[in-house]
Amino acid sequence: DEYEFADDGEGVNKKLRLILRDSHIAGDADAAYLDSEAVATLEPSLSTKCKGAVHIPGEIVVDPWLFPLAMATHSREIGEKAGLGDVIQTGREVVMEKSEFDKNSGLWSVATRSTCGDENDSTVISSKSVINAAGIDADVMQLKAILALR
Repeated sequence: DEYEFADDGEGVNKKLRLILRDSHIAGDADAAYLDSEAVATLEPSLSTKCKGAVHIPGEIVVDPWLFPLAMATHSREIGEKAGLGDVIQTGREVVMEKSEFDKNSGLWSVATRSTCGDENDSTVISSKSVINAAGIDADVMQLKAILALR
């Protein structure tokens, strides 16, 4: 059984196998358990104290502050080169109930409104990709995408 583990005296292998099982349940079929030798081969700069890992191809870990900042900077650069001016908007909030993903076109339509009290100031932004920084509504935005893809 791929979820069986050798007792390493610290419970690390058990935790990793449970992470692997949960990853498979979540749909990450390519997730794999790596023992210390496999980890050392993939990541030779890691400490030799590393006892193992779960490798999930395609997933990355990023700094939660730095990544969106880098994306915003890149978006501004692209917007300027395309003659769109500043594509970053401030003083706006997403209107979740009017935002959607169209599976056929592959486009998001994200409805926004002013946070300054002007109820008539609404805009719909269309995009092939969206950084889901919806805060407390992030799960709602993700669910809209999942439901649209079914």
